[in-house]
Amino acid sequence: MKLSEVYSGISTDRKRWQYYSNGASDIFLAITSKDENEPWKFISDYFACGGKQSLLSNIQLPANRSRHILSTYLLGIALHEKFYSDGSGDFGINVYDEAKHGKNPWLYTWFLTCLFHDVGYVYEEGSAPFRMSNEYKKLCYDELDFPLALKYYKYRRKHRVADHGIVGGMILYSKLQKLFKEVLKNDRSTVRNNLYYGTALYDLHKIAARAIM
Repeated sequence: MKLSEVYSGISTDRKRWQYYSNGASDIFLAITSKDENEPWKFISDYFACGGKQSLLSNIQLPANRSRHILSTYLLGIALHEKFYSDGSGDFGINVYDEAKHGKNPWLYTWFLTCLFHDVGYVYEEGSAPFRMSNEYKKLCYDELDFPLALKYYKYRRKHRVADHGIVGGMILYSKLQKLFKEVLKNDRSTVRNNLYYGTALYDLHKIAARAIM
């Protein structure tokens, strides 16, 4: 079976690739569209469906990289369904524990990991500035428990490159933390507009950020 046929098959069943019930457009059409803006529009719409559009503010990736992201997203789903559909995959914590992490925690984690994994290229390629602040350093040590990432970041900076994976992972986790805290600041209810903002998702955010890094 051709990979395009695998992707088309997955795309016809939204429950296999779409985490949010309010839905984005057809993912296979976004990949194959001749409109150069459609792949990134799909990615932006997917984050917006989850109330996470602020994660992509002032960012846009070119069509070839956006298509790559969507293709990788479907490929990951296909591999997961083939090898880990019984929930046996190990990501450091039980991402299949729906009682703790809500519906389909694997798909939530994969959505964040894959659809954000190349966003850091806008910093690596210099189209957006990035500064390694004390906030990011503290985040790497204390919250993500990933000091090795800082060492590699320093190595890459010697070559005048802000590594897109390390930068992307830190930005994803930092922006998610700020978003959730802002939502819960004045009202401790963890459900807003049918979207869950509970701290149980922080575990999944760490997995996604570290995977990108």
